[in-house]
Order: sequence, then structure tokens, then C-alpha cells
Amino acid sequence: MLKPVSVASMALLIYLVAGCDNEKPIQPKPDNTFRFRVEVVDSLTGKGVDGLVVGAWNHLTGTTPPISILARPSLTRPSFVTGFRFSLLTSCRVYMNVLNLRNDLIDSIDFGQMTAGFRVFEWSEPVGREVPSGVYKCRLVATDILVTDSVLCRDSIMVTIWRPDPLDHPLGTTNQSGVYETKDSLLFPNVLNLPEMTMVNQVCDTIGLFGFGDTVSIGLTDTSLGQQMILERVVLNGPDNIFKFVWKPQPIAPGIPAQPAPLDSTIEVADGTNGTLPDWGFSQNCPNPFN
Repeated sequence: MLKPVSVASMALLIYLVAGCDNEKPIQPKPDNTFRFRVEVVDSLTGKGVDGLVVGAWNHLTGTTPPISILARPSLTRPSFVTGFRFSLLTSCRVYMNVLNLRNDLIDSIDFGQMTAGFRVFEWSEPVGREVPSGVYKCRLVATDILVTDSVLCRDSIMVTIWRPDPLDHPLGTTNQSGVYETKDSLLFPNVLNLPEMTMVNQVCDTIGLFGFGDTVSIGLTDTSLGQQMILERVVLNGPDNIFKFVWKPQPIAPGIPAQPAPLDSTIEVADGTNGTLPDWGFSQNCPNPFN
């Protein structure tokens, strides 16, 4: 979902010129044998605890994340928001695809025909579809208005959704045996051998680089009783990520109520020139990582 951004906010943007064919190839190397498995038993009966919500997130390495990223409420927000900036050398048709690292299409935004100039817009979670934490590729393509399939410019950036919150888009729930298991390595970017990512704050200043550590926080939550455990473990490539826990929960700390999800799904894009001649460009989203 896109929301309008004031043209005045362009004064805050740092324009980064990019090549007209500046695809950023990233070839993750997931291990096909990857497994993440959680087994939870009751402290009194020794039986599996079913229905627990399982969440997990990598700890970041490198630059310390901004306070706005770290200060998460216990009751989560319904969707993320991040800003994108691009510029067009000439009139063209523009669209952006969001892909995961298996090249599965997550979202597609068709801006239609646009004139030359600078643009800024906000992207949030597609209505009715949950986007899990992880690294995604955003590909911006500008095509000729008159010539079908004639690409004028193609560029891409890597963006990171990072939700350090056990209830914000959790992985799943434990079954009747108290077990949750996934083989989706994209949920744990540290096992993909990715390069460091660019960290950008909310006013679009680049403040350093970050990566994904092997240490992972694992959240187990009984939402009906308001109880929770959060533990830290190391997750590595391969099938040996099997974690056994005894259920000894604590009450969930009170948090800030979630804000209502935005309902407007229309595409609106702010533009401006700031007195600068535009070129083709697609800048790192801000903030990044975001949640």
C-alpha cells in the first residue's frame, strides 16, 4: 500500500545517482538441508505444549540500529512502512517488483506513465498478505511509452524487514506434540552468506553497514493466557538447529496498543525537482532495516 509523502520532504533526501542498468545480483547460498525445529514440553507433565506462537529474529551485527527500530511495543503494529526515492531522466512507464531471494514475487506496484523528475513514495505491507522478516530485492523498471517492452532503465536495491518482536508476523505455532519446524532458510538471513546491507535512518542519512549474526532470539507465546518466553540460541546452516525448551513462562509485559492498519490502497507519488536536473536513479530505502 502506498501513501502520499509531502514534496517538502524532498529537502531531506540525499539523491544518489545510479546507473541505468544497475541490477544488484545477489546469489544466496541456502543449504537445502536447513532445518529449524523447536520442541516445547510442560515443566510439570513433561508433555508437549501445543498452540504456542513461535517467533524468531536474527540479532544484527555492525552499526547499532536506530532507537526507532529497537523500541518495539509488546502489542505490535499491523504493518511496516518504508520510503523509496527514485528519479527519471525522461517520461516513461514505471513499475516496481518486490521479490524474495528465491525470486518469488511478493508485491508489484505499477506507477503508470510518469514525467521526468524526482519521486518519493512509501511502501507498506500489501493488504491481505503478510510479508515475513527477511531480505528482499526491489527492482524498479522504466520502459518506453511508445515502444512495447523497451527498457530505458533497470535498477534494484536490497531491503531488510526486521521485526524483533515475538508476535509480529510469527513463524507459526507448535503442534499437539509441542513441535514447530520449518525448512525455509530465507527466514534466517545469516545462513545465506549475504553481503553487508546499508543502514539508513528515517531522514535518509546512510549511517553504516549491518549484517545478520548467528544469534537468534526465539519467542514462545501463549496468547490466550498472556504468557511468554524469549530465549537466545545460535542458528547455523544445516539440519542441526533443534532446540528443546521446558515451558516456564512469564507474563507478557504490557505494551502500546497497535494502531489501526491504513485502508487506502491507492497509489500516490510526490514529486519535485529541487532545481536539480534529474537523471536515472533509485536510492536506498529509508529507514533500512524497517519493521
